[in-house]
Amino acid sequence: MAVVIIGAIASAFWTLCDSIKQVKDQILMFKPQLADIKSTLDSLTPLIKEMTECEKELDGPDDELENLRMEMEEGVELIRKCSKASRFKKYKYVNRLVELGKSLQRLLGILKLQGIRDVKKALVSVRKIENVVHGIEGNCVIQNNQSHRWCAVPETPRLTVGLDVPLRELKMKLFNDGVSMVVLTAPGGCGKTTLATKFCQDEEVKDKFKSNVFFVTVSKKPNLYLIVQELYHRTGAQVPDFQNDVTAVSWLHQFLKQTGQNPMLVILDDVWDKFILEKFDELKMSNYKILVTSRSTFPRFGSPYHLECLNYEDAMALFHHSASLEDRSSYIPEDLPRKIVERCRGISTCNYSCRKIALRAANRDLAEKNQRIPATILIDIWAELYGIDHIESIANLFELAFRSLADLVVTRKDNRDGDDYYSEHFVTQHDMLRELAIQQMCQDPIEHRERLKIDICGNILPTWWTEQKYQFIKGRLLSIFTDGEFSSEWHNLQLPELEVLILNFQTKNYALPEFVEKMYKLKALILTSDGSLPAELNNFQLVDSLPNLKRIRLERISIPSISRYPIQLKSLKKLSLFMCSIGQGFGNGSIHISEAFPNLVEMNIDYCNDLVELPAQLCDLIQLKKLSVTNSHKLSALPEEIGNLSNLELLRLRSCTNLSELPASIRNLKKLNFLDISDCFSIKELPEDIGEMCSLERLNMRQCSRLNELPSSVVDLEQLKEVTCDEETQILWEPFLPSLKNIHIKVVKEDINLNWLHKLHC
Repeated sequence: MAVVIIGAIASAFWTLCDSIKQVKDQILMFKPQLADIKSTLDSLTPLIKEMTECEKELDGPDDELENLRMEMEEGVELIRKCSKASRFKKYKYVNRLVELGKSLQRLLGILKLQGIRDVKKALVSVRKIENVVHGIEGNCVIQNNQSHRWCAVPETPRLTVGLDVPLRELKMKLFNDGVSMVVLTAPGGCGKTTLATKFCQDEEVKDKFKSNVFFVTVSKKPNLYLIVQELYHRTGAQVPDFQNDVTAVSWLHQFLKQTGQNPMLVILDDVWDKFILEKFDELKMSNYKILVTSRSTFPRFGSPYHLECLNYEDAMALFHHSASLEDRSSYIPEDLPRKIVERCRGISTCNYSCRKIALRAANRDLAEKNQRIPATILIDIWAELYGIDHIESIANLFELAFRSLADLVVTRKDNRDGDDYYSEHFVTQHDMLRELAIQQMCQDPIEHRERLKIDICGNILPTWWTEQKYQFIKGRLLSIFTDGEFSSEWHNLQLPELEVLILNFQTKNYALPEFVEKMYKLKALILTSDGSLPAELNNFQLVDSLPNLKRIRLERISIPSISRYPIQLKSLKKLSLFMCSIGQGFGNGSIHISEAFPNLVEMNIDYCNDLVELPAQLCDLIQLKKLSVTNSHKLSALPEEIGNLSNLELLRLRSCTNLSELPASIRNLKKLNFLDISDCFSIKELPEDIGEMCSLERLNMRQCSRLNELPSSVVDLEQLKEVTCDEETQILWEPFLPSLKNIHIKVVKEDINLNWLHKLHC
């Protein structure tokens, strides 16, 4: 019987080898690691051959050998699942890959006992599997951290019309061996990006370029640093640091040479200036193809392809679909769609024209940040400008999406917990709509505009500003965008009625405008750095003079650079930190955090890569009701003092993948009604006294894959009404269900959509 099982084990081994070989060429980002695993399996090959040729019987019960055979066959299935899993989901299989490595070790141990040959060296090699798996885990964490930078191909709209012929012609043009670059050109709104997306998703194109396709949205103000970072992130490679444009170009060329060894396609979408094309076109490689979409032709760079506007029939079909007229066409005049389509003259975004008045204020606010807008920013803006709560804000965004005025993308489709977590909601808008919104905003005289948007190139300020033409401007919202050449030399600007200030910059060091300290009615401050590293922020002490400041959002800002300034913001209610460098920023400040923000109610920390341990000082914010720490993958511990947050109602620790435990003092959070530890797959157990959290109503523990059991005190959670989990953690609750009669177990499956990420680079 054992001889039969040996044959089955050998068969499973060969199948596993073939699976590894196939996967190694499919997953570019793990290619080196998988090659190492394949090498280890290759070292086992002569042992398996000798075992089968000799047909030696092995010691040990038949059932043990049968289990070993089953484990190897399951390993084949595991490799198949890993190859198809999304980047965010691959960590789910880490433990199971470790078990596969142990099974191989076990096989080697059995062979060693039989004395077939000395396998000590091979055993050491097989142990590399665990190291590789841990490397894969770390790599996945890095990708999770930087997911917003991937050059992913976007999804095509649900309906496309009039693009079949252009698609065929575009393929013929770009597949020509003598053509390395094609410029797809047309006026705005004709469907250039949609055609480029269909091109990438065409079966013939996918067969030619495999997974070696990169979709980069360039936009009007390209940042070469971030574009090169995107490309490296897409392959899972270590992202280089750049000192200047010369260094960035050097790394770009190195990337193109390495990745372009196989057929490669790069889409440069929405190009406005030849600068980027020059950098990509300097290398001439036979496998390297570039498709550019632009309103300009750029005759020096490749062959142009002119995309025509839609004909009347196609435009009418698209209009009816996009305007959702199928069920309501009887309620509007019959000739209205015809007039709109004829007026738009075949522009594929004609469906927007009938709606430019709808949700006008919201649409103008969408123009405040180019390309992508985190929903949380709009929630903050609308809360302070219009007094709209987060529920109504999200409803407005869905209404905008329904009316085709914007696209609302939720990166996790299972994110319907109703827990006010909107960090995975993003809004994008077609550039024609954005320009329309800006145009509407600029119709009023500057001094009377409710919203004011200023783009600064280098140190060139608008003439009306440098000449101090207006003594006062009545605007309630001000957005200022500066590039990497700006020197932070500000002229005075008086906006006594300003309530929302948005500053977006690219320099490594940035000084707040001195006129900020006179914005006494300012309620929301949003600071965003678009540089490659968190920016050093100067003059932050100016905010100390703002008595009505309620909300601050910082994106890619160095917290230590601002913690040295003594400030006291008694009105501040919400502080949001996104991709900030925290370091020791909360511990080494000149003033205690509880004195700086004595009335803080909500604090959000997202994607802060260097956060290893939550500072104990945060636990002195006794007014805090909501604390959210998500996607901070180095966070390994919470302070024991967290039990001091006696007013805390929500604690969210989503996707803190290195967090291994919750402190016992969490039992003191008597007002906590929602706890989210989803995707904290390093947590092995819950606090024994978790049952003392007498107000806990909802618990999200999806993808807590290392939890083996629940503490017996969960039966004391009398207020617990809903537990969100996956199929694995659902089993842990079954023994307690008879005692928890009012509980509802909601089982969700992972469904992560990454196709939106190409829009988030600027």
